[in-house]
Amino acid sequence: MRRWLLLGGAAAGVALALGMPRGAAAVDADGGADADEDTQSDMAFAVPASEAVLIERFSIYGRSLATMEVPRIIRSDEQWRVRLSSQAYAVTRQGRDEAAFSGRYLHNRAVGMYRCVCCGTALFDSRSQFDRGAGWLNFHAPVSRYNLVESLEDEADAQGEVHHLAVSCRRCDAHLGAVFDDGPAPTRLRYRIDSVALSFVPYPPY
Repeated sequence: MRRWLLLGGAAAGVALALGMPRGAAAVDADGGADADEDTQSDMAFAVPASEAVLIERFSIYGRSLATMEVPRIIRSDEQWRVRLSSQAYAVTRQGRDEAAFSGRYLHNRAVGMYRCVCCGTALFDSRSQFDRGAGWLNFHAPVSRYNLVESLEDEADAQGEVHHLAVSCRRCDAHLGAVFDDGPAPTRLRYRIDSVALSFVPYPPY
């Protein structure tokens, strides 16, 4: 079983529509530079203010709008099972990985935002995506460091050394993949992410 140790860093996420159908992604509205997003109430899953997280909002065009505090999304295993496909549940809620070369976004070349399949939080801009040829999505940077948690993954090598960090969604704690320090410039980081943990929303034409 994996154990998680939260590392330093800001809290994250995005103010998004909740109560979505299975696999749907929430999108921030962008009627203007400071437009409020079109959200739905999800009071059934509201949590105390002490459980709020700071998140960064993004418009439907991928522009940063603001940071704001929103309730952390907490659901039971049964509630997640109902909302997610079996594979998405295994990856995001149980910390497993999809099979190499099976991801639906592996060869995606459209320009848009990758969001958390569980809660819609903005995670990666497709323009940071690159192909390493190893069978998973790779990004050199997240869209916002507010929106992710990087934590020690309790998987050690033969010498007992932990050699990579797990990546999860700040708002709902969905397991997304892992981050390594062998990526390209400018960050030299490689975020290896499971497609099934994401929902892609293309940017509309201006």
